Amino acid sequence: MILTYFCCLMRKVFFLLFLIVIVFTQTQCNSAYKKLLKGTDMTVKMAAADNYYSKKDFAHALQLYEQLANFYFGQPEDEKIQYCLGYCNYNLGSLDLASYIFKTYSENYPNSKHAEDAFYMYAYCHYLNSQGVDLDQGSTIKAIDELQVYINMYPSNAQRITEANALIDKLRANLTMKAYKNAKLYYQIEDYKAAIVSFRNVLKDYPDIEQKEEIDFIILKSHYLLALNSADEAIIDGIYRKLKKERLENSIEAYQLFKETWPQSKYMVDAAIIYKKTQQSLESINKISINN
Repeated sequence: MILTYFCCLMRKVFFLLFLIVIVFTQTQCNSAYKKLLKGTDMTVKMAAADNYYSKKDFAHALQLYEQLANFYFGQPEDEKIQYCLGYCNYNLGSLDLASYIFKTYSENYPNSKHAEDAFYMYAYCHYLNSQGVDLDQGSTIKAIDELQVYINMYPSNAQRITEANALIDKLRANLTMKAYKNAKLYYQIEDYKAAIVSFRNVLKDYPDIEQKEEIDFIILKSHYLLALNSADEAIIDGIYRKLKKERLENSIEAYQLFKETWPQSKYMVDAAIIYKKTQQSLESINKISINN
């Protein structure tokens, strides 16, 4: 019993001593780092910054490189400093600043061995900053544009080209889904005219969209519901124009196109019901026209 208590006590003592050593060491390191920041020997600072950078201690490296950048501005050393500053900010999550630094570097040092990598990282930061599908897609478009610029500027780097194209595909998928959701929102709020136009634009801009079959069916259904909600007739220049009739005929055309495109569609039963109801409505309108 006494031995067990003694062992527990010793473990606690050793653990406390360990914490004291850690705190003391950390304090000494912080003190040395603060002294380094206040120092004036730029050669020592450069060596320390490079050492922190190599150990992936980007927070400590960043402060030193920022001081060095001010001192070596416009001098040969600035090239390496700016490149390292870009990666320090990137690894610390400051993507906007990293993007700016990488772009500036690629412009100021176009012949550097790091120029290509800097421009890629500039574009990649835009990719990481792109918004989700439900948010504004301005940053997504910007990222696509800059990745495409990279591909055009450096076509010989096969690995990076493959990576850039894969990123562009992901970004375009976001744009596609955003356009699809916007169009479907018009349908859900029963603005069928806007839904038809929007969905047609989606098919035009993104012909490979996965939801193409569903979109074609929604266009068909929107034509029918638009016709159903139309006024029976309008008189222009003394001639009866059947607005509902025209829209029902558009619904018939949409059905025929849908049937040709998707003969085995899972929506075919519903499409056929719409077609039958459309025909019945047309027959009713034609009878009224004959009687008039």
